[in-house]
Amino acid sequence: MSEHLFGEGEILFRRGDPSEFAYLVVSGQVELLDEHEGREIRIGLVAGGEIVGEMGLVEERPRSLTARALTEVRASAVTREGFVELILHNPEEGLHYLRALFERMRTMNGRDIPTGD
Repeated sequence: MSEHLFGEGEILFRRGDPSEFAYLVVSGQVELLDEHEGREIRIGLVAGGEIVGEMGLVEERPRSLTARALTEVRASAVTREGFVELILHNPEEGLHYLRALFERMRTMNGRDIPTGD
């Protein structure tokens, strides 16, 4: 894993970017943004100890959301290959990423997108 430092307002990744990394947020807060009718909508907040971008490691599809540092963020990045290594050789840590993935899926299934009414 490699360490990254993101300044307040800096983009970790944008919707449509290749899903090359997931980030374990060591400190700070990251907001997850979607776009609806040209407006940014915050749909989630990730803080220290949580993971962002894990869906892309499993799906191997472009990013579905944008992640932006709400505060200064220190994060450790894991590549898709590193993730596979975790699953195969360190299942306990790999499960941490899978739990984050399933929790995010549960949250996304229950969200409402504002319609502007």
